[in-house]
Amino acid sequence: MQINSNDQIAGIPILTVRQFLKNKTQQDWSEESMMQMLKITPEAAEKLLEELHKLGYIDEPDFRHEMPHHHNTTAGNQFAFALAAKSLKRATADKAFSEFMQRVQQVNEDPYFLYKVVKVVLFGSYLTNAETVNDVDVALDLSAKEADIDRRGDLFEQRREEAVKQGVQFANSSEFYAWPEIEVLKFLKARSRAISLHSLYMEGPVVTQSLHKVVYSEDGQSE
Repeated sequence: MQINSNDQIAGIPILTVRQFLKNKTQQDWSEESMMQMLKITPEAAEKLLEELHKLGYIDEPDFRHEMPHHHNTTAGNQFAFALAAKSLKRATADKAFSEFMQRVQQVNEDPYFLYKVVKVVLFGSYLTNAETVNDVDVALDLSAKEADIDRRGDLFEQRREEAVKQGVQFANSSEFYAWPEIEVLKFLKARSRAISLHSLYMEGPVVTQSLHKVVYSEDGQSE
């Protein structure tokens, strides 16, 4: 899915709405929480809820709680991860995906990388027959290559120390500890605007409930 960054939904910038729904992909949410996060009035919240429902991005509210709660539909979750970028020509997308799969092979074969790719799932507009696509949505499942827990911990710590010596700037402590995995993701992404990476662990429901195709699986299984 692709969106125009200049658009609005019920008078609210579309990127703001997208971020809110992205934060709520795995949970129910209330109108009050939406008002607080978006800093909008009750009247604006009512209009936004009505428009999101018309667009099919949220389901009917759940009244089992003290106050109505909402949750994203599959379309709403797809919108939550939509990109605000120009469309790609099919040939450009094909080339980007081919190069991406070459990087997947390199990650899996090169002992330098401490994680391997165990599954690659395509989903989104790239699987259609359209001449142009929004991007190449790729969901990944990664796994540590080293099976021994103690040995794995030593390798991870060594890689973090190497990154510090190389001057890598970490946004926070979580990024520091996750660096061995992040390093692989950065290599796979290769700063390609055409490739949009997603986590099967975090976004599995969004992927499997939409048009998708397993293009690589370590165990050889496909759909």
